Amino acid sequence: LGILMMFDIYKMFKMKASYFTSGWHLISWINYTAFILHLVVRVENGGLERQLSGMEPLSAEAEAFPWHYLSYREDLSFFINAFNALLSWLRLLNYIEAISPGTRQLTGTIAQSSNELSTLMVLFFIVYGGYSIAFTLAFG
Repeated sequence: LGILMMFDIYKMFKMKASYFTSGWHLISWINYTAFILHLVVRVENGGLERQLSGMEPLSAEAEAFPWHYLSYREDLSFFINAFNALLSWLRLLNYIEAISPGTRQLTGTIAQSSNELSTLMVLFFIVYGGYSIAFTLAFG
């Protein structure tokens, strides 16, 4: 992570203002920020988890412990990590474009048709959301 960040910082200074015209660079920096945020949340959670060692169940100390806060922070950590995994996979498209002209053509076609695809995706998620709600209500 540090090496990739340093490489992007080098490119930022080398390219100056033109660096910020690429959406891939924005995705990279959001990805780096999510990595660092996940690390900060995990370190903070580790401090709370160290307080658990030696704690007796049902003791006054266990009653006063912020269980809900720790659970919330763990879920937050998982959500940040899941979002970051999606961004990492998206960043792979940038490197795949460099490998083959065919994939460059495919991603260019998808980028040019993004307006029509966004409408299709909204419709897809409406139908998908309806089916997922129905499944959850029917089967738990």
